[in-house]
Amino acid sequence: MFRFKLALLCILLCSLTSCKAEYKGVKADGYIITSEEDGVSQKWQNYLYNQLQKRANNKAKVIKSTGVNPKIPAGFKEVHIEIAKDLKNDYCVENNAAKINLRMHDEKTAVWMIYQLIETIGQQDHNFSSLDLPPSIIEFSDQCTNFDFSYRDVHLAPNLDVDYATIIGTNTVDDDWGIWAHNLHKVVKLNEATRAKINGVPTDEQYCFSSDDLYNQLKAYINDNYGSGNKKPFRFMIAPNDNDLVCTCEKCTEAGNDNRNATPAVINLINKLSLDFPKHFFYTLAYRTTQKPPDTELLDNSGVFISTIDVPKGIEITGNKKFAVLKGIVLDWKKKTNNLYLWDYISNFDDYLTPLPILTGFKKQFPDFKKIGIKGLFLNGSGYDYSPFDDVKTYCAAAIMMNGGLNADSLSARFFEKMYPVSHKLLTKYYSGLEQKINETGKAYALYGSFKSATRNYLSTESFITFYNALTKIVGSTSGEENEKLQKLLTALSFTRLQVAYSLGYSSGGAFVIDQDQVKLNADIDVYLNQLRNFNKYKDLGNFKENDGKLGDYILGWQNLAKYPAKRNLLVQGKLQFLSIPDEDYTDLSTLNDGVSGFSSSYHYGWMLVSQDDLHLKILSNNLSEVRKLSIRFLNEPHSGIYAPTMVQIIVAGKIVKSLSPKLDPNDGKIYQVKENLTFEKGTKDFEIKIIRNAKGKRTLACDEILLTK
Repeated sequence: MFRFKLALLCILLCSLTSCKAEYKGVKADGYIITSEEDGVSQKWQNYLYNQLQKRANNKAKVIKSTGVNPKIPAGFKEVHIEIAKDLKNDYCVENNAAKINLRMHDEKTAVWMIYQLIETIGQQDHNFSSLDLPPSIIEFSDQCTNFDFSYRDVHLAPNLDVDYATIIGTNTVDDDWGIWAHNLHKVVKLNEATRAKINGVPTDEQYCFSSDDLYNQLKAYINDNYGSGNKKPFRFMIAPNDNDLVCTCEKCTEAGNDNRNATPAVINLINKLSLDFPKHFFYTLAYRTTQKPPDTELLDNSGVFISTIDVPKGIEITGNKKFAVLKGIVLDWKKKTNNLYLWDYISNFDDYLTPLPILTGFKKQFPDFKKIGIKGLFLNGSGYDYSPFDDVKTYCAAAIMMNGGLNADSLSARFFEKMYPVSHKLLTKYYSGLEQKINETGKAYALYGSFKSATRNYLSTESFITFYNALTKIVGSTSGEENEKLQKLLTALSFTRLQVAYSLGYSSGGAFVIDQDQVKLNADIDVYLNQLRNFNKYKDLGNFKENDGKLGDYILGWQNLAKYPAKRNLLVQGKLQFLSIPDEDYTDLSTLNDGVSGFSSSYHYGWMLVSQDDLHLKILSNNLSEVRKLSIRFLNEPHSGIYAPTMVQIIVAGKIVKSLSPKLDPNDGKIYQVKENLTFEKGTKDFEIKIIRNAKGKRTLACDEILLTK
């Protein structure tokens, strides 16, 4: 009797407070697909119906109905589609036992929502296949929701598949843009009228943005290739070439240009195009000569992308001084436009293949971006080049840009579990461990960082070796698409395994051994190299970094170490001291006497960089009397601001005894070296080497080994 009264009381309380259970289920005996009676809604009704039909084992479980008040078979659930351009939210869901009502503001959201529903149905009803779809990120409970960012682009290889980007609801450079970044040269013919004039002198390196010919060329290009935008609106980036040149011709000066500010002429052009094509969208970059906002306001269909390159990555930025600078730039532009977007960064552009955890840090910075009025994000990553875990990072970053309240660890675990059914526990444990580690250290990851910076900030070499070995074993127990993805991952991570071995040097797990006074490779190196050579099987796995980073060249560097083993360095037991000022990240002098040559394919691998001063060293050794030869190698990579030195001086007892000019290595066009016979008088305990930097460019010097041999 007591239980009956208690139940009755609960029913009464619910009726008085109008409470109801939150309904999330989508499973039913079948589905009848309906829509509003307009062409666009019916288009997506048909799309959902066709997709469910293709994925159903029993086709009779999916019915399409037209008209008002359709007859619903017993046990079936109605799914009603409506595209409502007057909807104040991105989407609304109403769900009860009999019907799911889906209202979307636009077609892009509609197709995303359809795949969210299909994946959820597939999880709850095995009559429908959804194994190819990433996990749904929403629950089908009653809600009206806005995405946190309206523009969402993850510039990693998976998102460049337009079909996949459609499924996860992201934008893509290839599908959404008619002109992207600094690419006017692809659509504009340079001529006398379009060239910038710098102090009256024409240059091919920059455009005159007040040029009528430039305007007419752009207008014709848009008309011919993208039309009015009525069928599909496109975006166009109108930005100067990536340099500091500004046109100061009469028209540009009249617009407001000066020697350092090109914004006035650029925005004038953007506003003209925005008027001509009100359905399209036009943007510039707040970068270099266009960082300062204009005096005039931008039109509603135009906006600006602002670079976050100076803001630390992967850490909390609330209160950070560099974020405060960015915030100031954003707020200045906000006075001229509400269409504010960030060009953010999620890769180490000097090392695409060493795993990089980005999700925890991105989530930390997410609220700060939103608070200052940012509407969209372009997350610049490895782009068309493969990087390990780019699939999970693409999925999670896309989801977080929609809903910043989602948990990154939960998202990644669900993704691995579905897309890697055999190996998901291994992958989840390792990747979540990386995210946890970078969160604990609180150190920003570098956008152009060395392998050493990765091990300092988040990458445990011991944990990586354990993971790599486990991955090697588990690959054989997988099949199909999972096996293919793991084989590719293992191939890419073999690069990192080689980097680990290189960093460990002569220690356990390292790459090198001393054999008969020669530096030779550990036998395991061949195993890793053979796995890495499989990169040729994959069209997007040819580079390990943004510029000049072909994997074939990297492998050749290892082959040369095996083919031309260095002699044991007599300085291994010696001591080196700085007499000059070292760079902050290059204070470890063991790089210069460990007997290991640097790789010409990257200045990060085995090179000491010196940019503050000429390199001046004191060398102390008890076996200088045994020395007969001196060899020193230097990297020459002008596009990175690295130049071979002009002179190497050998100083004994305060006197310059030799002045040597580095010569180009005939076997490697990026290496300069000095080779010289050198002897010391008996009893000499020390000498000095002074390396004079080149006067060009940034004057950075890269030296890998001071080799003294018998």
